[in-house]
Amino acid sequence: LQSSSSKNWTHLDNVFCTDHTVDSFLLCTTNPALRGPTTDHLPILSILTLEVPRATIEEKHNYCETDWEVFNEQLALELDKLPPAQPLVTDEEFQTAALALTNAIQRTVEQTIPKSKPNPHSKHWWTHNLTVLRREVAKLCHQSYKLRDNTDHPCHEEYRIKRNQY
Repeated sequence: LQSSSSKNWTHLDNVFCTDHTVDSFLLCTTNPALRGPTTDHLPILSILTLEVPRATIEEKHNYCETDWEVFNEQLALELDKLPPAQPLVTDEEFQTAALALTNAIQRTVEQTIPKSKPNPHSKHWWTHNLTVLRREVAKLCHQSYKLRDNTDHPCHEEYRIKRNQY
């Protein structure tokens, strides 16, 4: 700090940190050249080494883009490979049949459903239908604005309905 009347320098402000961040400091200094006009404080410049963990992005099946007709055809082929249906008497027969059915479904999913690698910042709830609806609302908004002097024009009501639907 610099006293505004005597221009004498006093103690610097404290830089607070915890025990686990002390080792992270590479540099802690001041730069009087960056001091704002008519201020008595100096900026404290700190350089830290911090590790920011990155989220792992895993590929997931994109069920929205699936061609379900192809999926059903492939599943039928996989189910044809299984033994014919028969009454399941023991627990072991049931478990074996359930495992075979699960494996057939999983093989079909792996073969026919495309994978997507989502952006970590993407909105997972956003769909293609919302994109189309958003464009329609934007067009109607523009048209409604252009015709704002004509309050009886049907585009205003159409815009209101579409906006509420969006």
